Amino acid sequence: MCRRTLDGRYVEFRSASIPPGQSDLQVMTYDSQAQRFRQWLFDSDGYRHEAHGRWDPATSTLRWEGQTGSTAFIIEDRWLGPDRLEWSLIRTASDGRRLQAIRGVVTRILKPGSPSR
Repeated sequence: MCRRTLDGRYVEFRSASIPPGQSDLQVMTYDSQAQRFRQWLFDSDGYRHEAHGRWDPATSTLRWEGQTGSTAFIIEDRWLGPDRLEWSLIRTASDGRRLQAIRGVVTRILKPGSPSR
């Protein structure tokens, strides 16, 4: 679920895993003074992070960077159209070792009876 909140200044995403058991809350906004995006993520296992992001219009990519403890991460969200987002996550240890790399795809599926775009 995604919705604008607090007079449209923030976007709130909530997700849950299938099968049930894990969920998360992401809150994002654009900080016009810093000229970058900000993101806060919290999940049901207690994980949390804060990240800042920059938009690259040439590649339609929003690149997030942050750190949790001694682990740095980069998340890239690339829009391939209004209904498809490809993303990647890379976590790196303080000594430069890659700890984790994940890729995924998010697609919008319209429910039967919902207005088409």
